[in-house]
Amino acid sequence: ILLKKIERETWRESGVSHIATVTRLMERLLDYRDCMKIGEVDGKTMGCTVNLLNFYKTELNKEEMYIRYIHKLYELHLKAQNYTEASYTLLLYDELLEWTERPLREFLTYPMQSEWQRKECLHLTIIHNFDRGKCWENCIILCRELANQYEAYYDYRNLSKMRMMEASFYDKIMNQQRLEPEFFRVGFYGKKFPFFLRNKEFVCRGNDYERLEAFQQRMLSEFPHAIAMQHANLPDQTIHQADAQYLQIYAVSPVPENQDVLQRDGVPNNIKSFYKVNHIWRFRYDRPFHKGTKDKENEFKSLWVERTTLTLAQSLPGISRWFEVEKRELVEMSPLENASEVIENKTLQLRTLIAQCQMRQMLNINPLTMCLNGVIDAAVNGGLARYQEAFFAKDYIANHPEDGEKITRLRELMFEQAHILEFGLAVHEKFVPQDMKPLHKKLVDQFHVMRSSLGIQFPAYVRVSPLHFANGSPRTCRTPVPNAISPEGGRIVARRSPLSYPAVNRYSSSSLSSQASNEVSNITGQSESSDEVFNMQPSPSTSSLSSNHSGSHNVNSSAPSSNRASPLPSDKHKHSRDNACLSPRDRLCSGIFPSPLDPTQVRAAPHEPICYVFRS
Repeated sequence: ILLKKIERETWRESGVSHIATVTRLMERLLDYRDCMKIGEVDGKTMGCTVNLLNFYKTELNKEEMYIRYIHKLYELHLKAQNYTEASYTLLLYDELLEWTERPLREFLTYPMQSEWQRKECLHLTIIHNFDRGKCWENCIILCRELANQYEAYYDYRNLSKMRMMEASFYDKIMNQQRLEPEFFRVGFYGKKFPFFLRNKEFVCRGNDYERLEAFQQRMLSEFPHAIAMQHANLPDQTIHQADAQYLQIYAVSPVPENQDVLQRDGVPNNIKSFYKVNHIWRFRYDRPFHKGTKDKENEFKSLWVERTTLTLAQSLPGISRWFEVEKRELVEMSPLENASEVIENKTLQLRTLIAQCQMRQMLNINPLTMCLNGVIDAAVNGGLARYQEAFFAKDYIANHPEDGEKITRLRELMFEQAHILEFGLAVHEKFVPQDMKPLHKKLVDQFHVMRSSLGIQFPAYVRVSPLHFANGSPRTCRTPVPNAISPEGGRIVARRSPLSYPAVNRYSSSSLSSQASNEVSNITGQSESSDEVFNMQPSPSTSSLSSNHSGSHNVNSSAPSSNRASPLPSDKHKHSRDNACLSPRDRLCSGIFPSPLDPTQVRAAPHEPICYVFRS
């Protein structure tokens, strides 16, 4: 009606814009009113509130109304015990303030105070709620910011308290258990849904211990008239325009942004678990399907994966437990790419469990036992052999010349997984309890059957032994050492001096020898006669691992590297180093004691010795 009234007015464009803004505001206010009538604190009420506060900020630029709805949402989160979301919500108001002495009037529950005091109060409240939500990494960031302010004002008493609080959060990260929540994609289709949900898809962060079935029941209880869709395909326009409510729910996997922390060896799992499920923008959903004719004898040949990646408007967790999907990407993974990813993910899981076992982060050995059993049992029953049959056959290689690098990559991953399994069994034997020894022996026997059936052999010139760092995390060198052929026909293998790799395992990769057990003992600090670990009796030896399955080994001999001692520095260089530690006032004249960084004084480091192994 209003649009018809202003059709001939000169200010029609601005009038149309104003009417559209008022219409959108009324839609959101009506949704908010309907949700508040129910009186329950659920996802709909919080979603309406988020919708309103964003509207006041982005479209109307009404700061006071924006702050009011921030605090309404904050109270809703506290009632629902969503402490992490409550902290992120209050952080919106905190970010509007500065560390200044500007006086602020009394507002909501805040007294008349300076801007600095209100921001300090908000910081402490947010830290408290992040602590209750076990989001201690965010607590540390805010503690540091407050500590900088206290230090700038020479408030050492509060600075001391803040540093001690920060230290306590580090202790909580290392000592307390945190659950990794599940994430679910939810589609709301049909005209019966509120405006802010209608024909949109969201990703929701589940509650603690909440799995897909429980989440579906919760959503159906919030929308009792909704019909649950039983497939994951995108609905057509018939569903979009239907005078009904349709819910489409399935689980999705988070794609962490900070991959450096997750892939770094030695980082405890307590720390990695935070980055796996926090600050997540993208989520993934895989749908396997067969393209072309399905091979009944080996389904891996035609098993493709349709991968859907969802990008959100805001990262989770945030001011809400769910955010709208902003972008959707769809790619197809070939059977060869899928096989490589499956093996790589399982190998990464094995590495993580082995490292946790070595660093005493496991209450019992069962997770490692189950993982070893699952991988070895699947391989014995044809898992890896099926991959070999599908992708290493001459026909496949000839018909797919473009997949040469991918085939090489798959072969390397299979070698790596077999070697990690070997090392994992050596670690497993150190900690396995007496009543599980028969199962361990069965795993060892199956492993040898698996390796012989796959024809996996580790040439002596290929160094694929796990590397042991101080943290005990196994890593594998996948790249073989380059070699050259000598004129006499012998193989020359370039290697670094043994002194260069003090942590490299020296046991043979073709069998689980007793020396492998000794290496594990050195890493774990557990001797053969030591006390129980995790209330389990360590095995007396690894003789079962170095059984008759072991093959003969080529013995490589190399000339020992020369042990030339480094020349002692002259007295003037010693004085120069001491002089560098003095304050500028106390330093002597540089003309008497030249700088240690003087190019004329720098001595070139001797080249690292290289050992050559000749093999006929």
